[in-house]
Amino acid sequence: MSLTDEVKAYLAKIGAKGGAATAGVTSEAKAEAARKNGAKGGRPNDKKPSAATLAKRRSRKRLQEKVE
Repeated sequence: MSLTDEVKAYLAKIGAKGGAATAGVTSEAKAEAARKNGAKGGRPNDKKPSAATLAKRRSRKRLQEKVE
């Protein structure tokens, strides 16, 4: 095993310990914020909506405005 392999193995070992130390531990405020975010649909998509999707949304909005 070369020195870089040993360093990588060591860093992987301490990284796993660090992640395990806080696994499943959240504050009540953080848990409440996660519940609120989930109720609103969760994280947004990374991608921008396509032009076709935007057009569909606009037409739906217009239809809803006519109904109201």
